[in-house]
Amino acid sequence: MKRRLHNLALALVSLCFLLSPIVFSLQHSPSNQIKTLTLAVLRKCISEVDRLIKEKGPSAKFYGTKAQLLEWLQEPEEASRQYSLAINLAPKDPYYYPGRARCFRLLKNGKQR
Repeated sequence: MKRRLHNLALALVSLCFLLSPIVFSLQHSPSNQIKTLTLAVLRKCISEVDRLIKEKGPSAKFYGTKAQLLEWLQEPEEASRQYSLAINLAPKDPYYYPGRARCFRLLKNGKQR
């Protein structure tokens, strides 16, 4: 049962990833409503990942997923912290380093403006 919940949470995150270009590119719907809905879905996904971390314990996959969601929410500072947690748990996994680098670049560019 727990494995199914874990798979469901990861599927939900994947669905958010797949639908985000479609949702953000819709021209005929009120953009504020879509953006608000999308942000709410992303926040709900983060809550689900937080629940999984509490339930199953720390995991690089959980922290990496949360970091990606935070990137989509344009929160690079917190996303970089989550990527760092994932890297600490799985330093040989190459998937988290580019995400953290993206966040560092966004933070650096934001401070230069």
